[in-house]
This record gives sequence, C-alpha cells and structure tokens, in this order.
Amino acid sequence: MFDYITCLYPLPESLPPGERFQTKDLTNALLEYTITADGHLQEDSASEDRTDFTGTIELYWSNVVASGPGLYTRTGEDAHVLEYRLTFVAGSVSVVSVDELKNEYEPVLASSKFPLWKMPSAEERRSFEERSREPLTGRTMWLWWGGHKTGYAVKVVVESEHQLVLQAEDDRFQILDRSSRDRLLFDSQEDGLRYTTERQAEWERRRKEYDEAIQARGANVQRPDGAP
Repeated sequence: MFDYITCLYPLPESLPPGERFQTKDLTNALLEYTITADGHLQEDSASEDRTDFTGTIELYWSNVVASGPGLYTRTGEDAHVLEYRLTFVAGSVSVVSVDELKNEYEPVLASSKFPLWKMPSAEERRSFEERSREPLTGRTMWLWWGGHKTGYAVKVVVESEHQLVLQAEDDRFQILDRSSRDRLLFDSQEDGLRYTTERQAEWERRRKEYDEAIQARGANVQRPDGAP
C-alpha cells in the first residue's frame, strides 16, 4: 500500500487545495503524515515518532482518476503528474535536497468518457456460473500466466468451491481462483489464443478511439503559466 502526506513545506509547485501526496517510503499502511511549513515530518495520529527520521521520501500526485486505454481525469482537464524527492536529517527536510523528479502535463479525456466493458447478459452470467461449478480435477488445461504469450499446459490436481490447484509439467504448483476460467485458464491452447487475440483486437479498437478523441481536442497542452 502507501501513505498520505500533506505537504505544508514550500515546493516548486503546490497541489490543488485539499489534495495530498502519496508515498511508499514510510509505513505503507494508509497512515496520514504532514510535512510542516518549517520542514518537519510528523505522523498525524501521533502513534509514530518521526522526530529523528533520517532518509529520503518520494512524493507522488496526479489528477488521473482512471486509465485503460488512455488516461482520464474528472472533467477532462489535462493530466498533471508531480513527483518530488525530499531528504530528511533528524526529522527536518534540507532545503537544498528538495528535488523535482517529474512535473508533466498530458491531454486526456473526462472520466465520463471512460470505456466500460460490455456487461454480460443474464444468459451469459448463468452459463458462467455453470462453468464455474464444473468439476475439473484430473483435467489437463491451458494456463496463461506470468507473461507467457502462448500459455502452458497444467493439470488440475485439487479443487474447492472457490479455488483450483494446478500442476505444470515441470511440477510447479499454481493456485488460481475459479473465476479465472476462460480468462486465464482454458480448455485448450486454441481457446486461449483465440481469447487473447480477441482481447487484443478490442483493446486496439478502444485505443484508436481514444487517440482520435484526443486529436479532436485540437489544442496543444498548455501549462497554467502559459508555456506549452
């Protein structure tokens, strides 16, 4: 996970009101931290003592609310990504060590235009539920996992109501949720190849639609200061 940081210490560019940075360099438990105006790090609930913290913290923020394909913001305002690295010595940030890692803008679409995958019909849901209950122990199937482009054969050795235990030809085991049937686990390699090809074609179609919509916006991205 990550933690939230409210930064009151002056940075090259401030966040919009009410927004917070995220970081993966502290507890990673969705805790709330504040960097005070004079550069001290504190954990807001006072459950941690960070007064002597020494180290670097990278802060991340963006106004992107959805992706795939392309990026989306709430109202279609240009995407903005900020990243900073702050170095602390005994709980205080050193002014000379505030580094701006990223400050980028990109034209995007509004989240209301985020493409939704087609919802299955009642018949399709019924068929899926029947297949999810089908006994599979002892069957040899084809698994798409770990970046394999053509998948690999596995045997279902144990199953429960929700999970399958698969054994590959090299004797490695994999536990897979039953809901992955026909998405990662297929009856044959041909079924898996057909599914991945159709998914890729659908993704490319949506990507093309996104790119055309971005081009239709026309204008170049403009930073708030007017510089392109």
